[in-house]
Amino acid sequence: MHEKKSKGVLGVPEYPLPEVRKLIEQGRVIIHPNARQDAYNDFGWDTDAVIEALKKLKPGHFHKREVSNRNQWHVYDFYKAYGLCGENVYTHFYIAQDEDNLVINSFKRI
Repeated sequence: MHEKKSKGVLGVPEYPLPEVRKLIEQGRVIIHPNARQDAYNDFGWDTDAVIEALKKLKPGHFHKREVSNRNQWHVYDFYKAYGLCGENVYTHFYIAQDEDNLVINSFKRI
């Protein structure tokens, strides 16, 4: 299970990409309806296309991490990925510790 890092280290992702990919491969992904709708509206992508794009995130795409305003136990990793699967993508997500799922809160055009 993932261990929380210090909230003060904003330049380092909370969730290592290998851990994110592992959850994707296990099918442990929840995409919020608004993120799914934005991906479709902005790129014409369905859930499978979003999942494939997430697998291609690189450390250099990392933008910042931030503690949720609504739930202090959720720390979001934000990514800005230019040219990801031919698109410029902004996404943020967290790993829900209670269920060990990757939760995608946002997935849209930069």
